[in-house]
Amino acid sequence: MRFKQTFETAAAPSAAFAYLSDFKRLPEWDPSVTRVDQLDGGEITAGTRFRVTLRFLGMPSTLDYRVAEFQPDSRAVLIGEGAAVT
Repeated sequence: MRFKQTFETAAAPSAAFAYLSDFKRLPEWDPSVTRVDQLDGGEITAGTRFRVTLRFLGMPSTLDYRVAEFQPDSRAVLIGEGAAVT
C-alpha cells in the first residue's frame, strides 16, 4: 500500500520539509497517531527506524517504519515494516 499526502503552507520549502520529514512530529499533524518513538539515536538518515502508535478502528496499533531514502530538503521515503493490533 502506498500513501501520498499533499499540504499547502506559507512556510519556506526547506522549513516545511524539515518539519514533515521529522517523523517524531507526526502526532502534531496526524490525529490518528498518539506516539512516535525513534528507535535509533542521532539525525534522521537512511536506515533510521521509528515505532508509531496509533488508533485504528478504535484499537491501539503499532507500525514500525524504516527510512529507505533521505535527501535533505527534497525527499523522504519511509517503509512500514510490520503492524500489530494490541
